[in-house]
Amino acid sequence: MWLEFEGFSDLIKEWWGEAQVEGFASYIVAKKLKFVKEKLKKWNRDVFGEIKTQKYNLLGIINSLDVKEETSSLTSVEIQQRRDAKEDWAKIILMEKISWRQKSRALWLKAGNHNTKFFHRVANMRTKFNSVFCGGEWGSI
Repeated sequence: MWLEFEGFSDLIKEWWGEAQVEGFASYIVAKKLKFVKEKLKKWNRDVFGEIKTQKYNLLGIINSLDVKEETSSLTSVEIQQRRDAKEDWAKIILMEKISWRQKSRALWLKAGNHNTKFFHRVANMRTKFNSVFCGGEWGSI
């Protein structure tokens, strides 16, 4: 999700450069990673902690401009404002979708041993869909 945020890689480079550590190479890398982790936690809380609020604010802007358009025509500034709000809303929805996908994978990894029956069913279904019926026999792709 963070990779979709404009300028994210620049932030990481900046934070990596901020951390001044001396010692062995593995020690330096470990300390820099810890430093960047703390920066990411704070940045995530400040930037993405309000993603629901941002989403609802953008929807409010879009809806109010749609309602206004039904009763009267919009100015070119308002049309551009609605277009920008829709683009921002689409970005937020994409980031939210990515976030939920990542969270579901993390839960799968945590509970993976408890879901072995489910895992085998999913794997067998994938095998079934990756097979082709050819000349009276089933074969793998």
